[in-house]
Amino acid sequence: MTHFLVNTDGGSRGNPGPAGFGFVVTDDRGGVLLERAGFLGRATNNVAEYMAVVVALEEIAAADPSARVTVRADSKLVVEQLSGRWKIKNAELQQLALRAKRAIPPAQVRYSWVPRAENAAADALANRAMDTSAGVTRGRLPSSSDDDAHRSPDGATQPSSGATHPSSDGDAHPSSGDITSPRGDAELGGEPAVVGESDGRRGVEESGEDHPHRTPD
Repeated sequence: MTHFLVNTDGGSRGNPGPAGFGFVVTDDRGGVLLERAGFLGRATNNVAEYMAVVVALEEIAAADPSARVTVRADSKLVVEQLSGRWKIKNAELQQLALRAKRAIPPAQVRYSWVPRAENAAADALANRAMDTSAGVTRGRLPSSSDDDAHRSPDGATQPSSGATHPSSDGDAHPSSGDITSPRGDAELGGEPAVVGESDGRRGVEESGEDHPHRTPD
């Protein structure tokens, strides 16, 4: 069974404000398969963080719905809520969590928190989306149909060259399509204000949800 590792990140300048996300999908050997950045228009930091996960899982589901996925994020809110250990109070985040579960069954997904220093590539993609107000895509995911095409007559799977690595010049290529916002709009409004300090790129996590709220056992 295919296993993908995904590093995700998102941010908002203004919270809510111009928001973007980024994610990097790799294989078990560390080969980069897909890099993606998306611009969301006006959104909160939490929505951007969630959208990184949602879009990544939907991309993987389109390629191989049976795949197992490890999602690595530097947002403890995202990791704890999507793992089911913290409650999700915000209605918009609840809808995004539902999209994530519909994309890939929760039994096939594991969420892991990583320090921001170990999430630099996804962070750079999110910042690029916010800087340029545009999305970028580089690479592609191998699909289950690719596996069928590479099978020999005796049923053995032949090696595939699906993994890609960043080009030497570091250029990314424009995305072939727009990212769909959580409401289907270019602009996102009405998200509750988020309180706390900001690091200049992202706001803090949702007020009242940056502490554990465990669901009943």
